[in-house]
Amino acid sequence: MQIITAPDGSKLAKNSEGAYVPVANIKEIDLLRDELVTELATCAEIMANKLVRFKVGAMQQAEDFREVSAQDHRIVLGGKKGGYSLTSYDGGFKIIIDNATLLSINEKVSIAREAIFSCLRRWSDGANSHLVAFVNQKFETNREGHLSVARLLELRSMKIEGDPEWDAAMEALSQGLYASGSKTYLRFYKREEGGEYKQIALG
Repeated sequence: MQIITAPDGSKLAKNSEGAYVPVANIKEIDLLRDELVTELATCAEIMANKLVRFKVGAMQQAEDFREVSAQDHRIVLGGKKGGYSLTSYDGGFKIIIDNATLLSINEKVSIAREAIFSCLRRWSDGANSHLVAFVNQKFETNREGHLSVARLLELRSMKIEGDPEWDAAMEALSQGLYASGSKTYLRFYKREEGGEYKQIALG
């Protein structure tokens, strides 16, 4: 809660609309709610910052170890980080450092969509209702209005023989999904009693 002191000495608190309200006029339950939310959210922010620093430091330590290991073979490392795992001596813990390609969408996806739905209209009399539902699902957007790259990749892998328009649509879809970068992921695992590894969730 942001509180200022008015010229007359009274305390004013800023509300969610940006107006200042006399603290004396605020209900006790509202003050308690503000105190709770502010305290918990502040703690969450501190923990999130600590987690970010831990991940950055852990990634660097893993890469430093990889370089030490490479020195055994007189190899100088370069290029992308990641793409390997580290396991404790007893196998109880495992760290995986991996790379993932980030895909983006350009205008060709909308072109592919037009061609795909043209095929569906052309097939409307004999098209399998499950196929229509499958295709429609792949072009559903999330709350922000964005298409799912994963769903589009599923659609691209679908094979329909003997239809040039469908083939053209799949070609446009392939060109509409392009690599826009990469991201390195750091994951920690602990081996359970049954021998399988369970990921340690970091939030």
